[in-house]
Amino acid sequence: MDYHWRDYSFGEIPYDAVEVENDGKYIGRASIDGGLLPVTIYPKLGIAVGELDEKVIKKEYIQVLHILDF
Repeated sequence: MDYHWRDYSFGEIPYDAVEVENDGKYIGRASIDGGLLPVTIYPKLGIAVGELDEKVIKKEYIQVLHILDF
């Protein structure tokens, strides 16, 4: 199985996005301070949340992890 990151701004989650434990949250990443931060995407709330130096970071522009179809 191959994985890929896709740009995502809140709206409809791609059908092939990787969901966390089947509960409406998705795996994502966000660019911050020149690096990439793993985030949990909450599409119903319109936010993605990650932690950096014990601080919760909320981002609006992120990428979502999805499985490539061949």
